Parts: sequence; structure tokens; C-alpha cells
Amino acid sequence: MPYLIGRNPRQVDWINDAVDEALVGHNHAKTALDIACWDIFGKSVNLPVCELLGGATGNRLPTISSIYAKDPEDMRRRVAEHRAMGCWGHSVKVSVLDSEGGPALDAERIAASLADRQPVWTLC
Repeated sequence: MPYLIGRNPRQVDWINDAVDEALVGHNHAKTALDIACWDIFGKSVNLPVCELLGGATGNRLPTISSIYAKDPEDMRRRVAEHRAMGCWGHSVKVSVLDSEGGPALDAERIAASLADRQPVWTLC
């Protein structure tokens, strides 16, 4: 990306501003550059990135899983498996392009994936 040539990657805010000028939106694409800049900055001062961002909290972050679209009961089973592995939430995929079921099948997928839902505090 020509906007970044010659810029100091340790100046994370300036890099982010330059990327924002060059590319409107697409935050998911910009994330890799942001992470790389923080990593370079941390290595240059011999500190982990968490210290640059305020320090470790000692709190465990919740983990979510991604449940791909398939048969509703298969999705229900996979949600249970991922919960057993410690995932607190699930990103449930719907609207597969080659799906014949359309919105009705998507509704079944969502209902099956939510069938055994539990409050987060019971999972901790």
C-alpha cells in the first residue's frame, strides 16, 4: 500500500489514519495492519502488546465458536460440542447459497442452534 511506504509502523495511530484515508470502511481488512504495527512496536521496546495497551487484566476472555450452516439438528449438536469445549457464544451461519430451504430452513437452523441455550453465568 503506497500510503504506508516510508511511515514508521511504531506510530500506530498515524498508520491507522493513513490507512483510513486510503481505504474507506473495510475494518476487517485493516485489522491485520493494525495488529502488525502493534507487534512491531512491542518488539521495538521489548514489551508485550498487552502492556502497551494498559496491561494484562488477569480476566479470561470469552470464546465464541462459528457454527457452519448444515442440517438444523447437526447444528444443534455442534453448538453443544462447542459449549462443552468452553465456548460461551456461537456465531450461527445461515443462508447457504446452494440451500434449497431458503428463509424457512434458516429459521429452523437458528431455532435448533438456540434450543439448548443457557445463561452465560452457568457456563463459567
